[in-house]
Amino acid sequence: MPKHHPQPCDAGPALDWQAIVALLVHPTKVQILEAMRWIAQPLAASELAEVFDGELNLPGISYHMTSLANFGVLREVEKYQVRGVWKRRYVFTSAARR
Repeated sequence: MPKHHPQPCDAGPALDWQAIVALLVHPTKVQILEAMRWIAQPLAASELAEVFDGELNLPGISYHMTSLANFGVLREVEKYQVRGVWKRRYVFTSAARR
């Protein structure tokens, strides 16, 4: 029995990658990256929460900063305890890991 190989077909218009990425990238991550690049100094999630003046909540900022650090877009440069809670400061990097 011959093997079937899928044939290319006309799938319609080309993908609009810019629009797709805009739908997949979380707006909080974008705001964090823009703020980190603009301020250009180590910041903790609590410090960014002050910068955003209540627009974004601290748990959300912390979650997304950790995610960005895992991707290599932010780099942890300082870690210390404040009243039993670990505080981490990050800086923006231009590198990203896959």
